[in-house]
Amino acid sequence: MQPRSGLVQSADAQIFYLEYPSPHPHAQTLILLHGNGEDHTCFQKQVAAFSGRFRVIAMDSRGHGESSAGSGVTIAKIAEDAAAVLGALGIE
Repeated sequence: MQPRSGLVQSADAQIFYLEYPSPHPHAQTLILLHGNGEDHTCFQKQVAAFSGRFRVIAMDSRGHGESSAGSGVTIAKIAEDAAAVLGALGIE
């Protein structure tokens, strides 16, 4: 399936994500968070392996890939950004 992309406002940054829907209507969600200096493209093999079983979300951390930097990167901000993406997609 083709991914859906989007931008979510999280505090002072725009966070980019790709959502790969699962063919299973009640599939669990798997969010992929990359390491420092990378972006969502590092997960191509993982997406291929998991998207048949899970709804996969690959996001760019602030200041990486297609996400804006805002006021900078901290672990707390990355967690807030992930929560903002999940909330925008209606995922508890």
